[in-house]
Amino acid sequence: MITCLLNLISLLFVMDQPVFSQSVDAPTITVNFTNVRNKEGTIRLCVFKDQASFSTEKASKIMHLAKNELSAGKMTTSVELPSGTYGIAVLDDENSNDKMDYALMMPKEGFGFSNFYLTGLSRPKFDQFKFGVSDANFSVVIKMKYM
Repeated sequence: MITCLLNLISLLFVMDQPVFSQSVDAPTITVNFTNVRNKEGTIRLCVFKDQASFSTEKASKIMHLAKNELSAGKMTTSVELPSGTYGIAVLDDENSNDKMDYALMMPKEGFGFSNFYLTGLSRPKFDQFKFGVSDANFSVVIKMKYM
């Protein structure tokens, strides 16, 4: 099971460059982060379009977010995405080295998914954290998990 978790974390946060650009009229997705441990480092947010892009590490959009607005473990950002289906995976990169760090084969830094909290040690499927974007603005919640 630990091997599954290590694969999950390593695949989530070593992504290629984004494959689409923002549209002027794209709906705005408000992303609410909860349970963020501290203000150190950055949040690396990766947007995926489907299971294939998630499995092959082809993020559609990558953002590095400063945590200077973090208060009581919470912060908010917004992402513009064209209509479609997406999932968001994030890394709390506390030392800003653009990778997940480990101690005793377990992640030292936090991670999370849109509207999904990982309770086990196996990698989630895209269907577990996906959401649909239409013409309306809406929000998703990402509760960070630390081991």
